[in-house]
Amino acid sequence: MMAGYCKELGIPSNSLEFIEHLQRLLTQTAEKVDQICSDGKQVTISPDGEPVLKRIPAQEKPDGGRSARSLNLAALTRT
Repeated sequence: MMAGYCKELGIPSNSLEFIEHLQRLLTQTAEKVDQICSDGKQVTISPDGEPVLKRIPAQEKPDGGRSARSLNLAALTRT
C-alpha cells in the first residue's frame, strides 16, 4: 500500500532513497536561489550568516507621480 502511494506521488518508498531524493530537491532549489540572488541586488548574507532583504527602490509612477485622489479630483472638476 505504501509503495503504491509513493509511486503515485513520484517519490521513493525506501527511506534512504527518500532522503537522497529530498536532498537532491533541496540542492536544486538552493542552486536556483543562488542564481537568482547572485547579483546581490535584493538579498545579501550578513556577517552572522543571516539572509538580509534589501529595500527595492520605488519606481517612478507612470502618471508622473499624481495620486489616485488627485486624478479623481481632476476628473470630477473637469466639465
